[in-house]
Amino acid sequence: MYINIYTRKIIISYLFLWGFSFTLYYISWFERVLNLWGVLIFYSVILFLIYALWKFLHGREQAHFFLFFISFLYKVSASLAFLLIIVGWFTVYHNELRPAKFPLYTLSNGERTLQFQTVSHIASPSFYLTIRNAIIAAKKEGAVLFFEWVRPGSEENMEAFNNALGVNFSENLYENFSRLYGVVAQDNLLFLGHWETPDINVDMDIDTIIELYKVKKWEGSGTAPEREIIQVEDEILALLSVLTPRELSVLQYINQSFLNFFMKQEGLQAYLLEQTGTDIFSVILWERDAYIATFIHESEYDNMFALYGKLHFEWVLRELRLHDMKWEIQSVVYTQVIERSQGEILEQYMQVQNINLQERERLLRHIQSSSWD
Repeated sequence: MYINIYTRKIIISYLFLWGFSFTLYYISWFERVLNLWGVLIFYSVILFLIYALWKFLHGREQAHFFLFFISFLYKVSASLAFLLIIVGWFTVYHNELRPAKFPLYTLSNGERTLQFQTVSHIASPSFYLTIRNAIIAAKKEGAVLFFEWVRPGSEENMEAFNNALGVNFSENLYENFSRLYGVVAQDNLLFLGHWETPDINVDMDIDTIIELYKVKKWEGSGTAPEREIIQVEDEILALLSVLTPRELSVLQYINQSFLNFFMKQEGLQAYLLEQTGTDIFSVILWERDAYIATFIHESEYDNMFALYGKLHFEWVLRELRLHDMKWEIQSVVYTQVIERSQGEILEQYMQVQNINLQERERLLRHIQSSSWD
């Protein structure tokens, strides 16, 4: 009777947990398997002692540890299987079936044309190469490139910016962050120096951002209290240092699904920004958007290509229409942000990055200078 009742649970638990252990061994080696079974045994003993004490206090027949252990493993197996199904469905759906795609808008007011390419600051190489090709094609037609690049400020204001943001926003943050997602960080130098039309950095520097932030802080419009600065880059590097290559691959695939999900949730992004409780984001987004729109409106060019983060588009368009209500979206073309098969593309991307290093260095010095003509 005892064998008949528990045979199914024993078989299911045995097959699942041994399969899970072999998978864990393949991904993470033997240490993680020992950790798994150590945790299972430890919690089964603790829970059994609590269960036995409960039975003793209520004057009931004492349970057998083996029966309890089999039931415990069965429930753990069922819970893990359910969790794996949910995570598996989520990752496959958002990575393979419905990945995020960012739009290239073509706008016109009847006299002037603006192509506005929305961009993610971390993405697959193919995404950036597609944008690069679109920029080259537009410049061959006479377009002028307006691009996003917040220039550094004084040391004091750089520190103030990190304090306001609550994060140590280091130079290599995006690059290290991208390693957790199996993608690359945006490299603006890929997009510059093509054809003969100008490349114009239409953006603020950190000094200007902090000046505007101080004004808002002085006005007292929802200013957040001082917070401890989070050393995100240190935490990322610490995590990367303990992961095996296969663990990193699994983590990257799961992270990509969450990144794809988040990039599609514009309402959620706006809500999270509103909940930050700090005016620094109103400067980073809305003040810069107003500056960009004003520059576009007042510029002498009739054929323009703008390259900015996706969150900027709606506000830039809104500000443009405050200057001229004739601005309308003529067409939209979408590009997938994260793609899995990147072998040949990655090689092409690296080749493009390494072309003419001296020219890249010149462009970088030019961008980081205080003026851009």
